[in-house]
Amino acid sequence: MGCGETAQESASRKARCVRRKTPNPALKRSVQQRRFACGCPLSSALGLICVYLFSSLFLLLSCNSYAALPTADEVSRKLENLAKGGSHCRTEERIIFTCSIDRKTVSVCSSNNLKDNAGYVQYRYGILGKVELTLPKEGNTTSSTIGYKHDMGASYYAYYLRFTNENYKYYVYAGSRRGDDDPKTGASTRIETSGMVVMKGDKVIQAHKCSGTLDYNVGEHFWGANVPTLTDPKEISPLDFAFPPNAP
Repeated sequence: MGCGETAQESASRKARCVRRKTPNPALKRSVQQRRFACGCPLSSALGLICVYLFSSLFLLLSCNSYAALPTADEVSRKLENLAKGGSHCRTEERIIFTCSIDRKTVSVCSSNNLKDNAGYVQYRYGILGKVELTLPKEGNTTSSTIGYKHDMGASYYAYYLRFTNENYKYYVYAGSRRGDDDPKTGASTRIETSGMVVMKGDKVIQAHKCSGTLDYNVGEHFWGANVPTLTDPKEISPLDFAFPPNAP
């Protein structure tokens, strides 16, 4: 009790001191909740970032208005459609292979609905907008007019599609193999190659390297039984086109 202070005044002063030292429990809990939302003090930048991340995650998981991300197949189809302008394939068709050879283009196109023993696969060659050669002409696929062969190992692969017209054979091919390591970075490199070969009998009469090659939908998973796989060991190897033995 202070000097000149009555007992009643002294008791009132002590009660005020107790109230200042003991905060309202509800208020205390509210402050703690605000300060430690997400486990981070909201007064810090880290706390704000934490709240932002949790809020974004909640919206992403709960909101149905978010558009689904495109699948790898959808992305491939979009790229394929963009490439059709530089090929002989029509809008309603699928691209299997296309590349430029000087001023001309060679393309392998298929019907959109390619099923076993239904649809077609065609080889087309010429200036864009003016096809000079189409094989097979009838727009159907038989084992006598078309074939597929591939070869692959630990560090390489090569394939070709072969189209036959009487005594002539037309090949489109592509391959990839490991090259020398980069002398500066030591990173491994790849050597990519593609082209077209025309043979009459067993003699090569034309051989051209491609530029701007795009190949899609290559393999049995796409064309099924429409393109027979060539298993005869007497057939020329794709490596002989892609990486000839005497080539550097």
